[in-house]
Amino acid sequence: MALFAAQTLSADQRMEIAMKSIVSGLAAVLLNVSLFWAGAAAGAVVTWDYTARVTSQIGTSHAIGDVISGWVSFDNSILDVNADPFAGQYPGSVQAWQHAEFQSTTYAPATFNTGFVYNDLPMSGPFLDRMFLATGWSGGGFFVLDVEDAPGAPSSLFASDALPTSPPDLSLATIAVVNVAAASSGPYLYTDLLTLTLRDGASSDVPVPGGLTLLSVGLAGIVLVRRRNRAAGRS
Repeated sequence: MALFAAQTLSADQRMEIAMKSIVSGLAAVLLNVSLFWAGAAAGAVVTWDYTARVTSQIGTSHAIGDVISGWVSFDNSILDVNADPFAGQYPGSVQAWQHAEFQSTTYAPATFNTGFVYNDLPMSGPFLDRMFLATGWSGGGFFVLDVEDAPGAPSSLFASDALPTSPPDLSLATIAVVNVAAASSGPYLYTDLLTLTLRDGASSDVPVPGGLTLLSVGLAGIVLVRRRNRAAGRS
């Protein structure tokens, strides 16, 4: 009986069924591709560029007051190993950095490498918002990017204890510094952050090129077939 019914369908009806199958298949493919791209974006390394003013130095070519630039990259897909809902700890999250004449490749491998994020962390009453990305190496050298709001009322510096993608608003911070020391005895370069920006700011929005176009074509085909059927029914 089902075979007989299928044989009595008009060409336009069979076309509409075929178009629906194609569109359903395209939608499934697009969903899988979107999930893949979203997962890739979530696990991508985030890079923040910054400018900073030198506040203290020894053994470098910079003077106090100089404005320098640098960057830091970290992986925000690293899992939090701290169960405290107000404090996140992300070992191995810092990928690379550069601070004026210092760069991470010169001081590898790191003896420690950790990111911390505190969001309204209770501290005997006051709250603390803070993020710092830190690496260190043998000889007492270190790189630290530290942004925090002094303990007090709950802050909006960070939305959670997760490693963020977008940089925090420095106008909300009471401390914002980048400090580097090649060794415990120097050279070192201490700076106050001036700006902190996400490199390629649109990168957190990962498009699926051409996908919506294909889906639109399929839907348009169904609409055309239905209009033809209605026109034929009225004639």
